[in-house]
Amino acid sequence: MIKAFISLCVFSVFIPRLAYTRSETHLNTGTDVTRPAKLKGSNKYVPLEKLSSELIPEFGEGFSNNVTVQRESTAFLNCPVKNPGDRPVSYPLISWVRIRDWHILTNGLVRFTTDDRFNVLYKEGSFNWILQIKFAQDRDAGIYECQVSTSTGTISRRVNLNVIYPEAFIKGGEEYHVDEGSPISLTCVIESTPTPPQYIFWYHNDRMVNYDVERGVKVITSSDSTRTESKLTFANANKRDEGNYTCSPSNSAPATVQLFVTRNSFAADPVMKQAISGGSRLMPSLAPSLPLQIGLLFGAVAYIKPS
Repeated sequence: MIKAFISLCVFSVFIPRLAYTRSETHLNTGTDVTRPAKLKGSNKYVPLEKLSSELIPEFGEGFSNNVTVQRESTAFLNCPVKNPGDRPVSYPLISWVRIRDWHILTNGLVRFTTDDRFNVLYKEGSFNWILQIKFAQDRDAGIYECQVSTSTGTISRRVNLNVIYPEAFIKGGEEYHVDEGSPISLTCVIESTPTPPQYIFWYHNDRMVNYDVERGVKVITSSDSTRTESKLTFANANKRDEGNYTCSPSNSAPATVQLFVTRNSFAADPVMKQAISGGSRLMPSLAPSLPLQIGLLFGAVAYIKPS
């Protein structure tokens, strides 16, 4: 009986105190009004109807829907999306899809493909969800779609990716003919490249000759926004210089030309070289005149006796 009385007293004393810790009691004209205590740092509650009508995400401007990269380079596909009031969108709502096979590549920051060349680049608090494709290949070309889930459905933005692989060419065709002792000048051209090559190597057969100081080789490369030229020059061509010359850029298919060096006996003779350069009529004078040719012909006929 005594134990029951003590328990009843404890219950009546402590339970009201627990209630007061969870609420605030205010007296107003003698009447108690109890309100829930305000939690510090709590977000403002947004009704569902306002969420669906006022906070639908939208895509930003200023990013191209058509991206061109070279093979083996890195592609960046932009998806700028934000809520009204310049607030970022929660990451589980963003997905990148490859339209060719409707493969979901990423959702939020999670990759849903075994191809580790694909990644999402996102900085906390920013608005741009970037699909990164490393070492782009021809098969990566096509349409990619950035999908954003909203309370009223899905909105999307498509980006078309072009993967190109320019081919270099050497001016003058596939063969180059020079006389022995003449200077050599080969020009390699790379066009329609989004970025210039990091380097261009020249090869004579299988040997790289960019820095062949002994042979007197010079390589001069110049570039603008879409075109790059590389010129290889050296003097006094000889037979050992014959062979294949290949221009090999870092980001394009190589080009090859075959060099032929012709030995010219007249060009090698100093006297003949001076006569030719001076406009001499030495070469025609070596041929017999017309009267002399007729005389020789009749003499040959008279010399032949009939049997």
